[in-house]
Amino acid sequence: CIGRNFRTTVCTGNGDPCLTCTGVRDIDYLMRESGQPHDYTWSNANCGGSVHCVGGVYSEAVWSLWKRKLQQAPYNYDNNTAQEIVTRLTFIGAGATGTWFSGGPPNGGCGGSSGYMNYLAADDDNGNINDGTPHMVAIYESFNDQEIACQTPTPVDSGCAGIPTSSPVVTATPGDKSVGLSWTSVAGATKYQVFRTEGVFQCDFGKVKLGETTGTTWNDSGLQNGREYSYVVIPIGGADPCMGPGSLCANVSPAAGPGVTVATGSAVLTITSGDGDDYLDNCENASMTFDVSNSGLGTLTNVRLLEVTPSNAGVVITSALPSAVSPSTLAEGQTGSASFTFTAGGLSVGETLTFQVEVTADEMTASHFADLTVLSTETDLSFVPSTTYSFETDTEGWTTIQGTFDRASTGGGAGGTSWYEQSSANLADQCDQIQSPVMVFSATTTLSLSNNYEIEGIYTNNEWYDRANVGIVDTTGTRTLVSPDGGRLYNATGVNGTCGTSGQDGWADVATTWAASTFSTGALGSAGLAGEAVQLDIRYGTDALQHFYGFRFDEVTVTDVSFQGADGQSDTCGSCDCTSDPECDDGNVCNGLETCDCTCQAGTPLTCDDGLWCNGAETCDAVL
Repeated sequence: CIGRNFRTTVCTGNGDPCLTCTGVRDIDYLMRESGQPHDYTWSNANCGGSVHCVGGVYSEAVWSLWKRKLQQAPYNYDNNTAQEIVTRLTFIGAGATGTWFSGGPPNGGCGGSSGYMNYLAADDDNGNINDGTPHMVAIYESFNDQEIACQTPTPVDSGCAGIPTSSPVVTATPGDKSVGLSWTSVAGATKYQVFRTEGVFQCDFGKVKLGETTGTTWNDSGLQNGREYSYVVIPIGGADPCMGPGSLCANVSPAAGPGVTVATGSAVLTITSGDGDDYLDNCENASMTFDVSNSGLGTLTNVRLLEVTPSNAGVVITSALPSAVSPSTLAEGQTGSASFTFTAGGLSVGETLTFQVEVTADEMTASHFADLTVLSTETDLSFVPSTTYSFETDTEGWTTIQGTFDRASTGGGAGGTSWYEQSSANLADQCDQIQSPVMVFSATTTLSLSNNYEIEGIYTNNEWYDRANVGIVDTTGTRTLVSPDGGRLYNATGVNGTCGTSGQDGWADVATTWAASTFSTGALGSAGLAGEAVQLDIRYGTDALQHFYGFRFDEVTVTDVSFQGADGQSDTCGSCDCTSDPECDDGNVCNGLETCDCTCQAGTPLTCDDGLWCNGAETCDAVL
């Protein structure tokens, strides 16, 4: 029932009245007088183009997918898991949908931008919908009931081998403005997704995805004491579409009392061996330091780092744990410092390494968990004097963030090339955004970008509306507009831009021939960005009025820039041999890692037990 209590009587249902719903419409067709799907044919006969009426065709398909198809055999999902499967499909699939259905019944979903095709793409786990997707039959049946599916490709369920079949059992422990979650491990799960909701309906309504973890604990902080929160944990087997059965709803209310908070943003990585760059590589020794605060009531004593669990089993924690926070006694609101050391191993190129840290104190009934991350492991920077993106064979690492940017060749690209990047064309209320690969600027970085466009020009009251422009996005996601100072300059101004361009300059009007816009080091702010990882961000936005073929760009040249690539250092960490190297256990490390262990032998006990440590611990006993 959409918008319940909007009316004092039940909704009319465009000629098929609702049974109980007092809103604008009911998208469960069983709750309408006819009890039948309101399909493509019905829409053509009864809606007269009304968007709310037409929207019932595909909203009924989505509701049926959640409430009926996925909760029936052979899937038999519980309500929460079925809801999150459909929420994920809708979040990904609906965002890419251009026209929900077209072409005429009964196969209204065969268009490339249809809702049906985009739901299949979101559900797919191997990049090929022609061999089926994990829930393809359910998606087909729910959309086909509305005449907005397609018989090609043939509906078949496939993929998600070894999907979890059992549910995790969740324990929720209240803390001060926080909740600690733990759960039983599930066979076949490669990670777990954690969801939260609140309100009198507990887990029966939509939930927020807090995140995911490979561990079996989660700490949710920043909550309100005395307010009930509800949690569901869903095991994932491999790819994201491969959801196993979710947990039962766990309801808990935080309560005032002792508590700590780990400031994840305060974490500082210090690499103490290896090739000397800023990126963690295999065989390197490092430390992680972070802040721990008393965020609850009363003084905390014996505040300590209890456990550190890396997401990669090849990483070895070398600190002795538990270890005290400094200071180990924290008054209310006081902050201390915690740290641990480790040796990297088993990392792959570009991996995000996560450390789950567990912190507690004598006064706390449950530990506080937090995740600290290390980005872009096993990588290094390579300096490139100049690089040009021509898009002749592929997107060359450029990624569409929202809306439309596609490779196109109609009319040819800049400088005699064939291909270029093209925004959406002739669409209202569009926000098209594309970003370059990550790059690291130097103080002398420059940019050149060829473009042509047909965008709405000056409109009513001599104001600009639609426009395209270029920005630079940093690692926090903050976008800074940059303006060309050579070649084809921006010409649109004013506060009416869309897609995050309001109040910014940009390109608009008509310039249908290719021309380069250039950005000097000053225009880019290269000196202030030197050494920072950034991305070029190009946006094109339209409003509801005029809109034409949009914005095209090509031949993007960036100079004096560095790119991350695979680390060139060997992963052979090396080891010492006590037999051939009697000085192995001398307090020094060997190729970044001390792997030799002292062995007590008759006649040499005092030499062995010399007070020096091997691999972070003295394992030799002087008393034979």
